[in-house]
Amino acid sequence: MSSPYFDFPEGHTPRRGRLMTSGIILALAGCAFGLLSAVYLILFRVMIKAMAVFPPTITASVAPSGSTPPATPPPAAPNPLENLDFFTGMMTLAGVLFGVVALVFLVVGAGSMFLKRWSRPFALVIGTVWLYVGVLYLLMVILSAGGTRRAMAESIADVGAAATGADAMFGVMIAVSIIMTFVFGIMLPSLILWLNWHRDVAVTLEFCDRKPRWTDLVPVPVLGISVIATAFALNFIVFQAFPWFPLFGQLFTGNAARGIGVALSLVLLGLAWGAYRRSVIAWGLLLLLTLAMAATTIITGLSLDYRSFYEAMGFPEEMIESSVKSAEIYQSPVMIWSGTLAGFLPIVGFLIWARKYFFNRPLQAA
Repeated sequence: MSSPYFDFPEGHTPRRGRLMTSGIILALAGCAFGLLSAVYLILFRVMIKAMAVFPPTITASVAPSGSTPPATPPPAAPNPLENLDFFTGMMTLAGVLFGVVALVFLVVGAGSMFLKRWSRPFALVIGTVWLYVGVLYLLMVILSAGGTRRAMAESIADVGAAATGADAMFGVMIAVSIIMTFVFGIMLPSLILWLNWHRDVAVTLEFCDRKPRWTDLVPVPVLGISVIATAFALNFIVFQAFPWFPLFGQLFTGNAARGIGVALSLVLLGLAWGAYRRSVIAWGLLLLLTLAMAATTIITGLSLDYRSFYEAMGFPEEMIESSVKSAEIYQSPVMIWSGTLAGFLPIVGFLIWARKYFFNRPLQAA
């Protein structure tokens, strides 16, 4: 029986095994995200409603022997879970976003397994974004470890519990977080990139799927910029469900917040299309917008009144104080500056590196 690759381009090797492996990994990751979506949309919402009806803790006082019990029981402590519309909304939003991510992973995974030529560009974009998020999250875990440890120690002291073993427990938690992030946030996306990076992978797909696709019209980095800008635009549209928007240290609410979100969505959609058309103006505006987002992140993080922020988000009064205290871990100047620089410098560097694809209009190999 003759090989299906009998007329494969000379000097190249078929890489179907790489594509199948990449597709399986992406499909399994899509299933995992789909499970997370179900957890957020169903399980967490059920748990929150149950906890709102039945308070999580019931404190009972035992009367001394021989004493007369009180005629009426003391008033029950307010249950902070009775009014959590914000949290149920966030759970719904997270479930929807995880569902969209699951669908994207499954579609690209299937495209890779069925040797569709559009699958490689999307797999490279997914792998790059996945790796970026994994490295950034790992850095945040390490940077926030000290503050999280202090907060845990204070919580233990507040309830009067013994601190014996708390340090060991915290060390185990951090170690598990680092290992899990390294495996699932760094190793897996790196494997996806390695499996799809070789030029023979592209040649294999072009050989098996002879029809040119719209993904072939631009280099992969340009496609990635356009896709990511579109994703951010859609994200701002989804967040219209929450009428608040922090910007340059100011908290906008109501119609003002929604107007800012809609405006940013429209701008990003236009820039995404311009980037796909390899417009130099779109590239320059995306770079400026990225720098502006970095600036507003730093200014807002250093100056935002978190109590007002949580009130605007609809937090119950009983939870605002603890939430403000938790936010102090991430509100330190060191955390804000280091986190912002770690998050935005790679994006700025990538945009500057990708400049050549916009100033040299002829199609270049990815």
